[in-house]
Amino acid sequence: MGNSKKSEQAAVKALFEYFIDSKRVDCNIPTNDKGLLWDDSLHFHSAEPFSAENLIARIPVQVKGRSLRWKKSINEYSIKRAALENYAKEGGIAYFVVDTANRKTPVIYYNLLTLVDIRHLFMRQDGERELRVMFERLDLPLEEFESRLLEFIGDKEKQSSFAHQPMATRELLLSQEAPTLEFSIPISKGMNPMHALALGGYHHIYMKTKEGISLPIQDGPFQLQMGTTVYQPVKVGDTIYYSNYYSTIGKGETEIIIGNCLFLSGFVTKDTIGFRSSRYTMHNGTLSEKITELSFIKDLIEKKDLDVGEHHWRSVQFDKEGEILDMIKASLPFWKGLNKPLMGSELRKNYL
Repeated sequence: MGNSKKSEQAAVKALFEYFIDSKRVDCNIPTNDKGLLWDDSLHFHSAEPFSAENLIARIPVQVKGRSLRWKKSINEYSIKRAALENYAKEGGIAYFVVDTANRKTPVIYYNLLTLVDIRHLFMRQDGERELRVMFERLDLPLEEFESRLLEFIGDKEKQSSFAHQPMATRELLLSQEAPTLEFSIPISKGMNPMHALALGGYHHIYMKTKEGISLPIQDGPFQLQMGTTVYQPVKVGDTIYYSNYYSTIGKGETEIIIGNCLFLSGFVTKDTIGFRSSRYTMHNGTLSEKITELSFIKDLIEKKDLDVGEHHWRSVQFDKEGEILDMIKASLPFWKGLNKPLMGSELRKNYL
């Protein structure tokens, strides 16, 4: 019993230290809590000072300290069905499990369980008295986790409006003439909105009914990915080859497609988009498009310097550059020759 108490106290201390520099979250959790289901709450504020005027929401919290050293999967933790039923009545719970095997460096895991998340657990593990719940390691910067808490607050409020109604199924969506779908992603101050989308994890999507109730889509939460045509120039050195490019973003990653021939894979952080790898695939377009493509790739291989809108990457490389460059040098004069005005039959003899 003594070891269990020390473990719980170490867990609360680890969570308190994580939030100690927060200007929005007041970690209001006593170390000697004896509650059956809740360990008090996190108070989320709009700003400092922490006061009733600045309070946005109270987030119910449960904190468990466990030595997970010998477990096969430290991301999985069992919660009693009776406890989850009570959490559902409250609209959800911020549940933390802290690995206290090493007291000097405890590791925090979390799951922000909304009403819909709990319903999903009941459906997937019907009849079980203890339900297996997957947890995510809390290694996010404080501001990013605050954004997730704010989104959790919004989902919790929306989902409470339909508490005892069924979730929106695919069949219900398809039966609507023009269903309105909505989701929200809180943006931290100074954060690029597209980066926030890519880093925001999974999101609940809602269908708005005629009565104004937001029904969560049953298959959610969803990992969102968005694509857009960005009207910014693509340059190698001072030469502009394309006036736009296509960009997808989501799952903490991005892919940029240039001229349907060059595919750039990157990673997204709070502040930037970093380049990871590239791939060239020959595109069957018009004669003019073919010449632009080959000239672009040749220039890129030789100069290694690429500007894509606001992004600037040096040392861009891809597989088999030598072979690709030899192929372009051999074929580019042919395509350029075809693009010249036909002057009699001499050009036809040389190139056709």
